[in-house]
This record gives sequence, structure tokens and C-alpha cells, in this order.
Amino acid sequence: MGVSVTSKEFEFNDEFFLKPEIEAKGASTFQRTWFAIHNPNISKAFNDIDILAKQQKRKFQNFGFWAVGFAVLALSLAAIESAFILPAVDAHQLPKGVSTAVALAAALAGIVSCSVGLLGMGISGRKRQWLETRLICERIRQWRWQYFCANIPKIIAASGNQQKVEEYQATWTEDFNRFLAELRTTVADHLKSALVPSRSADVAMWLDDGFGHSVKSLDLGGLSASSPEKETMGELLAAYANIRIGAQSRYAAYLVTPDGPFRTHPGAQRRTLHRAGTWIVIAILALHLAVVAGILLGSPELKSKLVHVTAIVFAFCALGLRAVEDGLRPKEHLGRLKGYLAEITSIGDTYDPLRGDYRERAAMVALEKAAYKEMLDFLQNADKAKYVM
Repeated sequence: MGVSVTSKEFEFNDEFFLKPEIEAKGASTFQRTWFAIHNPNISKAFNDIDILAKQQKRKFQNFGFWAVGFAVLALSLAAIESAFILPAVDAHQLPKGVSTAVALAAALAGIVSCSVGLLGMGISGRKRQWLETRLICERIRQWRWQYFCANIPKIIAASGNQQKVEEYQATWTEDFNRFLAELRTTVADHLKSALVPSRSADVAMWLDDGFGHSVKSLDLGGLSASSPEKETMGELLAAYANIRIGAQSRYAAYLVTPDGPFRTHPGAQRRTLHRAGTWIVIAILALHLAVVAGILLGSPELKSKLVHVTAIVFAFCALGLRAVEDGLRPKEHLGRLKGYLAEITSIGDTYDPLRGDYRERAAMVALEKAAYKEMLDFLQNADKAKYVM
């Protein structure tokens, strides 16, 4: 279920307890270990960067939509101008200025399309900025949980001791600030390594060499069944199951559904684009059938230039939809998310916080590796996004 408002409600980044009601529920659920689960400084830093990443993504997508829209407009106006406007001008049915205006509008639309594509998405580096910011967000998320797993013995030792709790929280904040400062200065190199991996995921996944060693050497079954430490251990393992595994499972399950905002949902994007494409193909087919009927029945209206040009305009619209699909890449992102959901579900099925032995340790390592690989898949797919007709 995880820590969210209800068991069925999905909240983006609810693992950072950004809403008071979610924070209150987490604090009451994990009273012994709350000091090691929630850090307001980390949550704020993550949220600020996440908001920026979403803004950058939206701007990049907007430029893509505008580039494609103006390209379709330019091609459509050019077709209309040559098929209808010029003949009407030659027949003295329209003033020559109309032809000039439509031709100029088509040219300007083409210039705007190319300029938006080149300046808004190309040489501006807008996509790279978005991916770097998103990488920082996801590495913060991974660092937070790797730190949690690696420090389970220290958390158990500090639980119930106010002085040790305060020392742990202070050290946690200091370590995070140092990590984030270093990540900000090296994010370009991190992104380059993510797009063209040069190291094994088993090594590259760990944000600190000590994290991997500490997690892999955890002795989760070394406490007596009735000791207070065992109860604290059980709460830590339950927190990891409910918050870390639960949040990732809810995230993937939410995004693979076809219902949701077009901007964020690959499922909604794929369904919407598929439906629009289907209707356009049906319209083009109907227009061509009309031409055939016009020829067979000898009806000039059914085989007129209007029918032909309308079919051409619809074909330009179909090309535009394909360009949008190449930019959003819903099929690739859906495949990534479905694979991730299956992997997270498998890990969750093997994880039992009431058992607490080497299998839970292995599940933690598997989850962190899966999260790292999912981040790589996302960045590599997003880097291929191009709104080009």
C-alpha cells in the first residue's frame, strides 16, 4: 500500500512526504524510525529540482508541438495556394494580393517551424538541460534510499536515543548537501555516462562505494526475535517495502494505464495519437473512395481538386502526428514502464519484512539496481526524442 492518502490513490513522489497529510500518516506509521525516513531538507531540495525538471520538459515539448504544428500549416497553405488561390487569381476571381498573402503566410509558417525546431530545441540545448535536471532528481531519490539501506545498523542503534537521533539527522543532512553539491558540478559527465554506459550497472548504480559494500554485508537476521532492536529492524524493513518498493510499483502501474494527462502518461499519449491517426486514415480513405466513385459515376464534384487537396492536407496532418509520436516516444516509454513494473512486482513478491534475512537484503540490492537501470532507459529514450517531419 505505501504511505499515501488512500491505498488506491497515486501521488507523484509521495515517498518524499510533500503533503502534510502524507507526512502525518508516515510519522504515525513509522514512529521508531521516522527520523531516518523523512528529512525535510532533502524533500525540499528534491521538490525544487523536480519542479524545474517538469518545467523544462514542458517547454521542450511545447517547442516540439509548435514546430510540428507550423510545419503542417506551412505545407497545407502551400498546397491550397497552388491548387486554389493561383487559379482563382489567374481567372481574375481573386486579387493577386490574396495569392501573395497566402504564399507569404506559408513561407513564414515554414520559417517559424524551422526556427522553433532549431533555436528552441536544437542549439539551445533545451533537451539536455531537462535530462540533466531529471537525472539529478532521480539520483537524489536513489541516494536517499541507498543511504537508508547502508545505515540500517546506525538507525537501529540511534532509535530511542534522542541525542543519537539528532546526530544521525545532522550527519544525514551534511552528507546529502555534500553529495548534491558534487552532483551539480558533475551532472554533465553523469548524463554522458548514462547515455553511453561504460561501467556495469552493478557498479555504476551505487552513488558511494561504501553504500554497496554496506548493503551487501547487512546482517538482517542477527538480532534476537524478542529484542527492541528486532522491532526497530522490522519497522525499517516494513518502511522499505511500503515506501520504496510501494512508491516505485505505484508509479509504474499508474503510468502504464491509458487514463491520465496527455503530457505525462505514455498510455494516454499512445491511445490519443492512435485514435487521431486512425480517424485521419479513415478520412483519407473516404476521400479516395469519393474520387473513385466520382470517376465511375461521372460526378465532377466527387473528383474535384477540393477532394484531392483535402486528402493531401490530411496526409500532412498524419505526418505531423507521426512527428509528435517520435518526440513523445510513448511506445518505448510504455515498454520501459511495463518491464519495470514486472521487475518491481517480482522483487516485492520475494520481499517479506517479517522474515528479515538475506533474501530481503538481496531484494534491496535488486530494487536499487532496477531503479538505476530504469533511469538509464528513461534518459536514453528521452534523448532520442525528435519532433521532425
